Amino acid sequence: MRGGGLSEHVSTYFNIVLETFTDYYPSSTESLLPTISIYNHDENLRTFYTVLFIVLFVLYIFKRVLHLDQMGERPLITMKGEAWEVLKKDGCGKGSADADTAVDAAPLTVMQQIMKKCPIFREVYKPTWFWGKSGHIQTCLFGVMQKPHKAVEVSECKPYQLTLKDGSIVSFHVYEALKPHQSGEEITLLICPGIFGSYNKSYVQSTVGAAVAKGYRFVCLDHLGVLEDVPLKAPRLFTYGSTEEYAAMCDKVFEMYPDSKFIAIGYSMGGNQMCKYMGEKTDRQKKFLAALSICQGYDCIKASIGLARWDKMQVLYSYILTQRWIALVEKHPIVMQAAVERGVNWKDVRACRGLGQFDRHFSTKFYGYEKFEDFMRENSCAQHLDNIDIPLLLLNAIDDPLIGPFYHDIPRAVAERKDNVAFVETHHGGHLGYFENGMFFPREVWIDSAILQFCDNAVNTVLNKGQLPSESPSTSSLGEMDAKQVPVEE
Repeated sequence: MRGGGLSEHVSTYFNIVLETFTDYYPSSTESLLPTISIYNHDENLRTFYTVLFIVLFVLYIFKRVLHLDQMGERPLITMKGEAWEVLKKDGCGKGSADADTAVDAAPLTVMQQIMKKCPIFREVYKPTWFWGKSGHIQTCLFGVMQKPHKAVEVSECKPYQLTLKDGSIVSFHVYEALKPHQSGEEITLLICPGIFGSYNKSYVQSTVGAAVAKGYRFVCLDHLGVLEDVPLKAPRLFTYGSTEEYAAMCDKVFEMYPDSKFIAIGYSMGGNQMCKYMGEKTDRQKKFLAALSICQGYDCIKASIGLARWDKMQVLYSYILTQRWIALVEKHPIVMQAAVERGVNWKDVRACRGLGQFDRHFSTKFYGYEKFEDFMRENSCAQHLDNIDIPLLLLNAIDDPLIGPFYHDIPRAVAERKDNVAFVETHHGGHLGYFENGMFFPREVWIDSAILQFCDNAVNTVLNKGQLPSESPSTSSLGEMDAKQVPVEE
């Protein structure tokens, strides 16, 4: 059988089987031969096995890539407390008499009360049937299929700019609520977007429309160097853990809306920045009711290791992000010039194929760190999470190809030792995808519903319990910048 094609090999094998069958069942073979003899012809065999291969390949894709054999599942919730343990054992709060009795007997913390009132975290998340159980497809499509909520079109959006002391221009956008919030309070959501993020990203626009329609004011930071119409006046860009810009935006918004209550939300890298902002100076928490972090990685050193792995094609995502970093740096001559002055070898940077390499050759040197590990550690929120005392929701997806279970030991450990923290793991959703329902086209974005349900219950629970910390003036970054607001015409 050597040297022959696949069709010849299969044909030979098939004839051997047929001859054996004939020896044992001669009468049966006579009626069978006319039917199957057509497959003795090479052309028919080639067509047959080509179709068979395609069918088997499609079934393999369905099984291994699209995971069509999997069903939607409830999120996994990690929290501290005896009462919550009872709820978990009883189905994570499905409402049985035993669970209700246990909860009444063991008082819940404020965070546990918030989570108990959020049924979305105890219900099955049903991703879009055909492709929604693939974390890769969810991740790749979130920028394509997440459409702005209709409310975005009618909500008033105002751009603002602040000039920091070093000349950097911090840009942010404000969307006003379309109606009063159901609590009767004025509630503002302060958003820190993901890497290369700004107010016009699809995942931000999806949430802002749903939020303003429910009575929330929505304020979103634009990362340094990202927007084309915001000039870069100082030789620096955003970093994974830079909090100065988010702090400046928050302080200005506190001045603009003194009667408002605030909730902080961070997406991906923005979740790392938001948590670091809260934890590195604890008095900042005094203005906030609660905080949410979505799909972040917590530890930049661990991220540099995780993004060099192949099990979920992290290397490919790392390469794409690296090329975007290089393009962003090259777009700003002021950064390129400073890089040369600070000893950055641009030839080495251009040769980088992953984020770890880029941060070793560019970020570490550009921002004045002696060691790569020092830069990454300084930009991580992991060491600050224990300093956060307001209700904090940490949410990640198990099938996230960028920030998967490799990172989840950090938030899980924090939730197990702090009673104000909940860690929620969804089985599906990818990285900032979370498309829901529908067979081929999603009907909803689950994460928008989750965010707003948590915010609604955080507002009601915290304010009713009188748990908001005293609103003494926090250490403001306005002293480090030109506090004059620069209005911008769109």
